[in-house]
Amino acid sequence: NSRAMQGFAARLDATGSRLLYSSYFKAPGSGATAVAIGAGTSRLLAAGRFEDTGAAVVEFDESVRAADPVLTCVANGANFIPNRVSPGQVLTLFGSALGPRTGVVPAAVAGRMPIQVEGTRVLVDGIASPILFARADQINAVAPFALTARRNVEVVVEVNGRRTAAQTVEVLDAVPAVFQLGLTNRAAVLNQDGAVNTPANPAKRGSIVSIFLTGAGTLDPVPADGAIAGAPLPTHKLPIQVLFTG
Repeated sequence: NSRAMQGFAARLDATGSRLLYSSYFKAPGSGATAVAIGAGTSRLLAAGRFEDTGAAVVEFDESVRAADPVLTCVANGANFIPNRVSPGQVLTLFGSALGPRTGVVPAAVAGRMPIQVEGTRVLVDGIASPILFARADQINAVAPFALTARRNVEVVVEVNGRRTAAQTVEVLDAVPAVFQLGLTNRAAVLNQDGAVNTPANPAKRGSIVSIFLTGAGTLDPVPADGAIAGAPLPTHKLPIQVLFTG
């Protein structure tokens, strides 16, 4: 094939120092040339080499670029009540173009959850928050413990350097909420033997159960944001009561 071509397209960020994405066009029989996209440009170029005609450059329509990220709601990660947060609380953020199309559950690095997942960051008053899950329409993150002395914060999602408009959220000492099993109204609870508590597998009277919740306030000692808890475990500074009704 005398028209075989090889080459690749590449886009860098606005500073020209970080690769955002690239694509390699492979065909047998010829060499390839590279393209570097300069800082501040709005163009995406591709370059390659045809066997019989030499180098070729193609310009793509910038209108097909990725959509700008939009943040529509900041909610409690357990009950989805919006616009209130406490230090160390799990947050769920809803919107569009907030991250990868397919959900990503990141792994801890050196005992801490990462503050960036595939180019996505969550900023709470400018503090990068640990991310537990990231997808285009939803992010689960952990509010920084440094919110203790604040009364309102602004939450922003940044995707590959592009930021959403800020959402203002009230800060409270505690916003407790119990996680639920899927879309049911049943609490996420483990029985003493470690099995999931269900109507078919109830806890025995007098046994110990483990209840999963968030928003109970700051800890003592205060751990590093995103740190995986280990012995000795910190304790809650605020008193906690568990009430059973029904």
